[in-house]
Amino acid sequence: MYNTQIEQYKKQSVESMTAGERLVLLYDTAIKNLKAGIIMLDNKDMENFLSCVQRSRNIFFHLETVLDPDITLSEDLAACYGFWRRQIGESIKTHEKEHIEVIIPQIESLRDGFEQASHTVARGG
Repeated sequence: MYNTQIEQYKKQSVESMTAGERLVLLYDTAIKNLKAGIIMLDNKDMENFLSCVQRSRNIFFHLETVLDPDITLSEDLAACYGFWRRQIGESIKTHEKEHIEVIIPQIESLRDGFEQASHTVARGG
């Protein structure tokens, strides 16, 4: 019963977010999973490493599939998402965290830009 209420609350919270807020949440989740994946890799916990980084990879795949090709920025975003997925793939293949460490600052920077844009739009600017 309690878990059902928590899940309903989470669903309602996400449904009440703006598109910009949901995008920032996806970026936050991807970053969190990549950082957790690095910790798992350091601890030689390959099963959880794979689980964490694959979740991030899936987020970037999803984000790429929902891009609007009529928007000029979409081509650049698709290139970023593809690069990040390849870097995650290299990390999975080689078990080297450097491939992930390189992309986290890039992802954080883009996330911050989307958050700022979301706030600007929300204020009517």
